[in-house]
Parts: sequence; structure tokens; C-alpha cells
Amino acid sequence: MTEPSPVEFFARYAAKDLILYALAIGFGSSTEQADKELRFLYENHDDFTAVPTFVLALQFWAAKNRSCGGGNSYGIQQFPPPMMRQMGVVPKFCMRSKLPIELPVLHTWQSITWQRPLPMPSLGIKKEQFDLPVETKLQGRFISVVPKAVGTFVTNETSIFWEKNKPSNSEKIGIEEERICTLRSTALVLGLRDGVTPYQATENLPPPHKRSEIPTDRSPDYEWSYETTSVQALLYRVASGDSNSIHVDTSASVALGATEAKPLLHGLCTLGFVMRAIINFFSEKYSNIFVQHIECKFAKPVWVGDKLSVKLWKMQIPLEMEDEFSTNILMFTVHNHDTDDIVVDQGVAELLVLSEVSPNTGYTLKSKI
Repeated sequence: MTEPSPVEFFARYAAKDLILYALAIGFGSSTEQADKELRFLYENHDDFTAVPTFVLALQFWAAKNRSCGGGNSYGIQQFPPPMMRQMGVVPKFCMRSKLPIELPVLHTWQSITWQRPLPMPSLGIKKEQFDLPVETKLQGRFISVVPKAVGTFVTNETSIFWEKNKPSNSEKIGIEEERICTLRSTALVLGLRDGVTPYQATENLPPPHKRSEIPTDRSPDYEWSYETTSVQALLYRVASGDSNSIHVDTSASVALGATEAKPLLHGLCTLGFVMRAIINFFSEKYSNIFVQHIECKFAKPVWVGDKLSVKLWKMQIPLEMEDEFSTNILMFTVHNHDTDDIVVDQGVAELLVLSEVSPNTGYTLKSKI
């Protein structure tokens, strides 16, 4: 099978989008962390910056036309969003018959690998230049399609590029692209077994999942709890662009056999809570970190109103990874206080401490933690 060309979409974001996303995952809700979290919530803060997991929103906002792919200034996207509609849940070239429309889809795995910090919008002095958005291009492709007895596992990849104007002294005038990050996700289409042709991409394959065991012989180095609010999913759907109705009504709780009728909280919102916990863990000693990679398995559903606990373990660096500025490795899980279930498992994060960070030019390493 010839490997299909990636689909291309475009999205932009402004300071308001970054702030709304941070609010949707709880930044600013704790009086203890209010001062430290203000830099994610106030555009005039000296260290105004983006929550790294904000990049997950761009795939829901992206449009085929550069002028249409925008953040919350451009309205609420209908679900499924354009990029998902064009690619489909399962690629058409793998289907020998029409895909049943009512099969449930579970998001089982997510990873993000960052090549650079997120570029920040230009907060110019002139009113007409205030909060100029960052322009991005997204390229989406399928990595694998694997039919199993329970259903079909589909893994896709989205590469996100910063589209910036070339400097005035450049020989060619136009747009220069710089990769920001790569998103990879796996979904399980329950019950879909027959009529599916397996597929495996052959070019630029991602590394395998970093499936390390969570430590059981010691307590976590940091534990952070957060009780989701009654409007958590309502706020996150607007901030992230994931407007699926299962995060508003109670249909998912009925389908998944929950004890109470509640809206389902976005799995990517829970991942946002993890990022908030990581930031707060390191902010005790360091003002700037650069997250290089994060990945996790979504093990159980989370419902609006659940109280969650993020547990972080700082791991020893493998000898083969040691260098002058070694990567810091964290393992993490997310627990549900009410049920004692592990709702996010096999979590891994890799990050560096920075002495200086400039989202629009680059960063300088400080040391390992």
C-alpha cells in the first residue's frame, strides 16, 4: 500500500486563547499558587508564557484555509472538527466496507514531543498591533491501524509548525517554518473488527512508547490534588475546541455504566492537570522548565466533579542518557479519590531546567534538577 500524503491544516492562536486554556485546567484556582501561576494568566506579566499542553487545542481549531483556522475569536467549532472530519477515525483506505457510525471510540494513549517552546503572540505597543496571533500549520497522518478482538486501534500523528515571516534581510520573502511539536494519539474503535485492513506507516516512524513501570517501592516525590468543578468540562470544551456533546450531556455515563449520570471530562483536560502539577512541582526551585516529552495511557473515565490526585516520581537518569545537561525524567499516575481507580497510568515526562527562555528565539539550558 502506498503511504498517503499528510493532510495540511492551519490554525492561529492569540494571548486570549492561551489564558482561557490555562483557566480551563485550573490555573489561578488555588490561593497558594496564585502568584506563581499568574504568568500563565496575565498577558502583561513580565514572564507571560503558555502552558505547554495548549498545543492539543490546535488540532480542534485547524481549518483548510489559513484565514479560517483560529482560536476562540473565531467561534465554537462543531464536532467533529474539520481536521478530524477529513482524516476520519479510521482511514478510508483501510476500510473494505462502510464504517458503522454508532461505534464508540475510546482515546487510550496520548503523547507530545516538543522541539521548541511555544511561540508567544506579539503584544505590540500600537493598539492595532496588540495581540497579533501566532500562525501555525498542522500536518496529519496515520501511523498504524491494528484490528484486535476488542476492536480496532488507530494511531495518528499531527506535526505542528510555526509559520513565521522570513527576516527582511532574507534573500527570499515568504514564510519560514519551524517545528513546534509532534502529537501522537491512539484510539480504540470498540467492536470494529471485520472489514478492516491493517496498516503500518513505513516512513519517519515514531519511537515506541516509553512503557516504564510506576515505582511501587517508594512514595511519590510530589502529590497534588484537584477537585474538578461542575463547569470544568463546559469551560474546557470552549477553551480547547473539543466541543463533543458527551462532555455536556450524560450519554457517556449511561453507555459506560457509571453509577451516576454525569458528563464525561475530557481525557486531555486531565492531562492538562498533570502538566499543571509538573509546573508547580518544579516552580518551588526553578522559574523556567522546558518540557521535551510527555505521554500517558488513559485507563479509566473521569467524570465532572471527581476529585483527582496527580502523583509524580522523579527517576534516576539512565547512564546512557547522561550528558552535561541531562534530561529529567518523571513518572506519573492520576488517581480518582472517590473510587481509588488509576485513571491515568504509565505516565512519563521528560524535561530540562532553563536559565533563560525566549519563546520566539529559543532557550538556554541551566542544569539538570
